[in-house]
Amino acid sequence: MANRRRNIQVKVYLSEEEYRVFSKQVEKSKQSQTDFFINCVKGKNIVVVEGLRDVMVDLKRIGANINQISKNLNGGFFQNADRELRDIRERFDDITNVMLEVLREVG
Repeated sequence: MANRRRNIQVKVYLSEEEYRVFSKQVEKSKQSQTDFFINCVKGKNIVVVEGLRDVMVDLKRIGANINQISKNLNGGFFQNADRELRDIRERFDDITNVMLEVLREVG
């Protein structure tokens, strides 16, 4: 244990109810028990953003669409560029609204 970054072990006794609450909060945070405990000790707010993975997937798709449009424009292929731009704009607006909603909830 001497080579570990965190080499001090802490042992805590909890009642069944306290452990149930602790376990539920750890599960909800999607962190390990150690990370959850350390973040609590440091006084950090633990915020779980549901649906963030979906937003990230959408952002990657938008990036791919932008790359396709750039290639088409640079290659002289202008068909469907306006339609693709409209589609990207709609997706971007949807994601912006989701992000604003998340920010309102968090802060």
